[in-house]
Amino acid sequence: MSTILQSDDKNNRSGRTVSAAGIFAGLPKSVQDELTTGARRLKFSDGKIVQHRGDVSTNFFVIVKGQIKLGVYDKHGEMRTMFILGVGDSFGEMACLGNFPRIADAEAVGDSELIEVSELKFTALLMASPALSREVMRVLSRHLQEAMDNLIVYQRLSGALRLVRTLLTMCQGRKSPVGLTIRHQELAELVGVSRMSIAKTLDQLEQLKFIERGYGQIIIIDVSGLRQWMKAQIND
Repeated sequence: MSTILQSDDKNNRSGRTVSAAGIFAGLPKSVQDELTTGARRLKFSDGKIVQHRGDVSTNFFVIVKGQIKLGVYDKHGEMRTMFILGVGDSFGEMACLGNFPRIADAEAVGDSELIEVSELKFTALLMASPALSREVMRVLSRHLQEAMDNLIVYQRLSGALRLVRTLLTMCQGRKSPVGLTIRHQELAELVGVSRMSIAKTLDQLEQLKFIERGYGQIIIIDVSGLRQWMKAQIND
């Protein structure tokens, strides 16, 4: 029986394409509670737009149900996905802290629910606590480090290995089998290759018995084996 990581998972688990926790997840529980107490909750159905690139940023969002994909809409209105975030992740904090417009479009994947946290409340807490400010700086530094690591990886890995790395990140250390609800087009945008290349690599992984493909999902049936295979390919 696979652990399906998708927006309607009863255990509120969902795949995500980033490994570092968001700023909100890195805050002490007491601070999280203070930020979310009385905050507005927003619900979005699949495909609904949460924010547009260029919007004024007066708040940030915490995902409590579903998934959110971040990217940029092209001139044809198609989303070019850069990240997929899951339950417990947050987004929009840096735009708030930097007082600049949103840098990405955000769209709901499946039925999703968000908590909208006030930038004024967040800033007030930071100003009142140097220790909390340092913690936020530490989390931001970790995000910058991950971004640099990803840049290095994308320069040295093939498209096939970038795909495997993305799938493993979405598994988030869970035991096999793990089901991931993600479309080939979204994988292609995340990895930076064509849908044909995605399909070819998935065919190979299926033949190697690392994955199975079901309706609308990819099931990682051997997470450990897939990770070892990727390491072997990198070291060749």
